Amino acid sequence: MPAELRNVAHRDGHLFPAQGLEPFFRTRRERPVERMTLSFRLLPPQHDVHSICPIRLTPRHREGDGRGSYHRRMKATSSTPRARALAAGLREVREAHGVGLRQLARILGFAPQVLSLWEKGLRLPSVADVALILGFFKVRGEKQKYLLELAGSAREPDWVTASLPSLNHCERDAAILTNWETGIIPGLLQTADYARAIFESSNLAADEVDARIVARMSRQQMLTEPDPVKLHAIIDERVLASTVGNEDIMSDQMDRLLAASSLPHVSVRILGGDTGYHPGRVGSFLVMEYEAAPPIVLLEHHRCSVFLSAADKVTAFRKLAKMLTEAAMSEEHSRERIAEAAR
Repeated sequence: MPAELRNVAHRDGHLFPAQGLEPFFRTRRERPVERMTLSFRLLPPQHDVHSICPIRLTPRHREGDGRGSYHRRMKATSSTPRARALAAGLREVREAHGVGLRQLARILGFAPQVLSLWEKGLRLPSVADVALILGFFKVRGEKQKYLLELAGSAREPDWVTASLPSLNHCERDAAILTNWETGIIPGLLQTADYARAIFESSNLAADEVDARIVARMSRQQMLTEPDPVKLHAIIDERVLASTVGNEDIMSDQMDRLLAASSLPHVSVRILGGDTGYHPGRVGSFLVMEYEAAPPIVLLEHHRCSVFLSAADKVTAFRKLAKMLTEAAMSEEHSRERIAEAAR
């Protein structure tokens, strides 16, 4: 058992982390504790801990209800970009410590099914719940700040962020990705050298360039997993003729694009440069579709990204993606065009 799971304190039969959260308890009329208020030193100062951290405890496990020693009021189902990023972040923290979902639920008193919904982005944990989990695993620094901020704003439908993990967290559970690109090869299909040439042209620090390349190459593992994501890439033909780096880099990139286009779960279509004006000329976008949640749209800009989840906005981009797909070359014709560019 990991050391973190042994590092707990007992009070009235309930388990809490011995370090990290440092809760204090207040009782009324010295009666048996039925309601406690936790104050978390991990919470950002702008949060009112007494209003967001109420926890009602039951004296004992209720047989058959599956809620353990206490239960929390769950918030409504949500699948905003922030909620999905928070879900993936919490799951990432737990898995990094080698702790099973049921194991963590038992130690902290959560119902396993509730924790599972949180990690799928189908329910929103409170800031207090997130702080409890982060404190238990001793998560500090930027990671802690990032996840707590997500927890506090998870209901907001749109999201502007410059954080590297954000796209990974929203992408990792997607079933279908539809990517329209007007200026560069889609990130999931880029070679490391092509990606490096792009990042270095943005005057980023060397360590940030390396971090972004690692993140981009890590994203591409979604295409080689046993149950890979389905990728529909639509690329403006002018991208094939736009040199990034040098000729060798472009030649390798075309070979990579051609190889990816032959995969059964990857569709690459080239939209002719002589198509004339269409709404896609305004900019690139990525539509992420999920099996059990509404889709999300990503708009990438210089050093920041915008995530959209409002139904009307997402619908507009899905219609645009369909229009661009229908206007593009067939997959076979697209492969021929890529092969020509590789020569």
